Amino acid sequence: MSLRLAAVSMLAFWTAGCTVLNRQFDHLALSEMSTIATRKSPGQGPRPLPFTTREELDRLTRPGEPPVVLSEVEDRLTIAGEQLTQQTLSFDSAVKVHHRESDRVVAHVYRRGPLGERPVVLWVPGLGVSQRHWPSMQKNFGRILELGADVVVYEPPYHLSRKPAGADSAEILLAADFADLLSVFAQEVSDLRRLAVWLRARGVKTLGGVGTSLGAQMLMLAVTFDATFDYLLVIKPLVDWSSVLARPEMAPVRLKIEAQEVTPQTMAQVFRALDPRSGKPRLLAQHIAILYGRDDQLALATETLALADAWDLANVKGYPCAHFFCAAAGGGPPRDALLVLAQWLSRNTPADPVLLPDARRIPLEW
Repeated sequence: MSLRLAAVSMLAFWTAGCTVLNRQFDHLALSEMSTIATRKSPGQGPRPLPFTTREELDRLTRPGEPPVVLSEVEDRLTIAGEQLTQQTLSFDSAVKVHHRESDRVVAHVYRRGPLGERPVVLWVPGLGVSQRHWPSMQKNFGRILELGADVVVYEPPYHLSRKPAGADSAEILLAADFADLLSVFAQEVSDLRRLAVWLRARGVKTLGGVGTSLGAQMLMLAVTFDATFDYLLVIKPLVDWSSVLARPEMAPVRLKIEAQEVTPQTMAQVFRALDPRSGKPRLLAQHIAILYGRDDQLALATETLALADAWDLANVKGYPCAHFFCAAAGGGPPRDALLVLAQWLSRNTPADPVLLPDARRIPLEW
């Protein structure tokens, strides 16, 4: 066997092995999510759903006037050797959920000077973000700050300071009844729409959004309703919840929802409302980039590519990743995310297109 053939064979074996490993991690994670979700829910008996259609979701989350900030705390800190201002702000959420701790929006601003002098990147984390992720997240904030932008980090509902003391974020979210789960989704969409309006009112001229997983889905929904964002980068975005619940591991979750007198037809209608393909983005297609995992079992590659087709996107790139694990991705998604942000911020104008290197609307070889 030639050295070239041996190398190709070893690469094929390694790639196949990584695919199996990636998918197994997602399988285990989905099984654990299903176990958590089928524990006892808060409240008693079925409750009315907060929305069932896209139109109802839009009305429920419509931002109106900029929110009134209830508290604003400033501090000085050092990230990547640079002195910055950290500003924590909060305001009442317009959508209420079961745990009242989540009914106050919390966002953290990392900036060099006055807000509005530089472009702003709004960072929307995904499911399970916690304080232990903060050091690695701050490294990414530092890189974005070096590119010439300020960073605003949004705390998702039932996460970080927006959850009962000592509670586990994933557990209280996944164990919620269906009505409260939909209220959580609506709360996040509402918060993001109102936060964007507030940033614009504070003089921010260029606003980009970066979201991961569930945060990416909520951010994509927000940009189908409002024209407040100039750029959008989403990483492993959730698209279709019906595909998630169709998996064998999630059968107990389907039964739990049906036990709350939610019919399969109503479930399908709600999931269509949450699917970003139910609307069109209110920004230029060339200003949207998607990085996804080809082995992802939660945010399926087929759904991501269908979204790319529906939105007519070209800046879409796949990696040998699952949703919760990357066995062979190297520095791929984080590196390319910074490349995209660098292109946006070097132009500093919403009129210029952005191209993700080597992007296609088919899975790429790595």
